[in-house]
Amino acid sequence: MGDARARRLGSKEMGLTLSAGDVVRVCTAGSGGYGDPRQRPREAVLRDLLEGKVSAEAARRDYGVTATPTELRELAREEKEGIRELRE
Repeated sequence: MGDARARRLGSKEMGLTLSAGDVVRVCTAGSGGYGDPRQRPREAVLRDLLEGKVSAEAARRDYGVTATPTELRELAREEKEGIRELRE
């Protein structure tokens, strides 16, 4: 959002008036994907779960992946440390 006039819209925005040249960018989380979802690497599904891209129920139902709270905390810690290492 580099333009000073840019603003984040809510998911149920109404009454928005656009003018010629205005730009609306819509970002969505995920898509239909390809291949068998049960072949997706477990760590990738856990990361999606941690980031809120899928629910615990969807991870189990669609990907066959379950995770304990301890596993998710450990992954979150590893992700945070990895980000910290990249910044150093």
